[in-house]
Amino acid sequence: MTKLRHYTVWLIAPVFLFHTLSLKAQTTTQSPATTSRPTACNTLKEQTTGVKKRLYEYRKLVSGRQCIVLTANPADDLSELIQQIPENTVILLSSNTTAPTAAHATRIIPVKYFIGSEIVLKDGHDILGAADDGFIIVITFHSNYQKKDMIKAGTTDNFQFEKTRDSHIEHITFLSTGPKHHRPVNTIVFAECYNRRLIVQNNVFFLPEWAAVYIDCKEPLNASANATRPGPGLLFANNTLRVDTISAMHHGTIPDEGVYINLPNIMNHSERVAVIGNLFMGAMADAGEFNLGPRASMDVFRNTLLIYIAEQPQRGFVLTGYADTDAERPLFNLAANEIYITGTAITVSTPLALALACNKLEAVNPWQQLQPQFILKAVDPLPLARECESFFNSTGHIMNTWTAINGSTATASSGLINVEGQFLFESNSSQTATGSPTAITDTPAINGTFATSSEVTTLVTTGLAVITTLAILSAL
Repeated sequence: MTKLRHYTVWLIAPVFLFHTLSLKAQTTTQSPATTSRPTACNTLKEQTTGVKKRLYEYRKLVSGRQCIVLTANPADDLSELIQQIPENTVILLSSNTTAPTAAHATRIIPVKYFIGSEIVLKDGHDILGAADDGFIIVITFHSNYQKKDMIKAGTTDNFQFEKTRDSHIEHITFLSTGPKHHRPVNTIVFAECYNRRLIVQNNVFFLPEWAAVYIDCKEPLNASANATRPGPGLLFANNTLRVDTISAMHHGTIPDEGVYINLPNIMNHSERVAVIGNLFMGAMADAGEFNLGPRASMDVFRNTLLIYIAEQPQRGFVLTGYADTDAERPLFNLAANEIYITGTAITVSTPLALALACNKLEAVNPWQQLQPQFILKAVDPLPLARECESFFNSTGHIMNTWTAINGSTATASSGLINVEGQFLFESNSSQTATGSPTAITDTPAINGTFATSSEVTTLVTTGLAVITTLAILSAL
């Protein structure tokens, strides 16, 4: 897929600049990389505090496994080192440093690992950042980097059914900015067809040209036909996705999306794909674009989108179903997401089912329904109540809230054209977050009028509060 979107970038707060500069300005001196063979994880001795911490934290993951500990050296190529490491090995990237001095107490010091080519994940490869307190593990590339991706998994036309062991990528900062603030890569993690799970958690992604994680598998598969052939799995959780502001200004574009998942021909693909608890912040065209096949499903829970950019309409989550009307549509479960965006909160395309519970939408438009000849089916959100309980610390709250910004007069139903079922929003009778429910109900026909009982509630979150939040997050 060729990406051709171009934007002029406007900033809402200078906090991105401070963090990016501080990240690149720090350097450390490391020992040559460790190239010894993997050893049993439980026999590792005399390790740094960060490595010991990870081994304890992931003791179930490393139990009975082999581990190898690497240290950073600017002259080394991390991708070459990993290529030499056998399958089913836990790779720990250490900071190989002592605790920071008092002078360093107020800043985080990056320890950089450089790549000269893509890291190719073998079956069962786990890559864990294992920095000491006061340091972070950074993966970036050498100045002459020619590849378009930083990490690769899978193949174009083969699910590799014999490869079933999961791969973890955790506790790493990915810096996708090259010399003169260019973004020479398209994606950080690029995956095609595979038959295992990628668990991508607790990372920081400075977004490249296209996406932090880009999964594109068009091969057909019935995921329920054989238990040993479930197809691609992804848990993308507790990550921070942000934009290198200087790079965006210099390059003249903003990233296409935070996460792109394209699995249009995999049937019955359930409980294999989830995007949970992530923070999307800064200038990106779409936070997430998700395309599923017949009778597939995915969970999108507890994500926060802070995408406020002057004069540029952005999209939050873009959901696409299977275009064959004779097939059972895929189901998207959206619960406890907070979407603050200068554009459209949720975009839907082709037949799909959507369960919507306790989401907070603050945008110019709540909806955009593409291909309105297809019906959007609203599914009972009650099964998602548990997600709402943890979100609100109370029971029985599954209502969504909507606030229009930037002078928009949009209501909770604006942008929807052809709907079957109900989406529940709180009412606006008292200008508070309480009141009788509002239901967006069935449309009698394309371009029909929605039957709604009242205006939607005003969410008590303003643009100023969001900017304040950004400043706090960047200061951490």
